[in-house]
Amino acid sequence: MTRRKICHFLILILISTASFGQNSNPDNWNSIETAILTRKNLSDTRDQLLKIRSRAIESQNEVVAARCYSNLLAIADLKSEDSLFFKNALFMDSTLNDPKSSLLMKSIMHVLLARRIHAFTNK
Repeated sequence: MTRRKICHFLILILISTASFGQNSNPDNWNSIETAILTRKNLSDTRDQLLKIRSRAIESQNEVVAARCYSNLLAIADLKSEDSLFFKNALFMDSTLNDPKSSLLMKSIMHVLLARRIHAFTNK
């Protein structure tokens, strides 16, 4: 369980540092990611992320959308069993197989999927 928490923390840190070009409020991201790490208000945080993701998709801000996907995945993992580890990440496969997905979004999904596989093999 400790490895899983560390892995989630590292993923959140890496994504938050890699997303320096976002036009979102950094305090908002900080509170979202803190809520996930502390497992508080996960339902409200999920709802907030879904709204942010919708706006990001509408404005074609793929970095923010990918960050939302990653945080939503972290919430799904916290709320579900280990047996759903890969089922929770089906959106990555869908994005990678969608010919309409941009190269940027596919690249981000490849990185997230690689981190996920690494986390799974190091459990």
